[in-house]
Amino acid sequence: MGAIAAMPGLEPQLEPHLKISMNVGLTLQQLQQVANELRTAGQPNGADRILVAFEKIIS
Repeated sequence: MGAIAAMPGLEPQLEPHLKISMNVGLTLQQLQQVANELRTAGQPNGADRILVAFEKIIS
């Protein structure tokens, strides 16, 4: 998921990957940690893409 988020233009793939991750047992906190790790690794845009997709799922 981190790789998809880090690449511009793949935003449509993030939402289904987040849903699948939740279906196999990852928690919201664990998924948010992926965004935090991307931000720490110098990929703030990737982190933002995950958070935007995340908002679509939980809203």
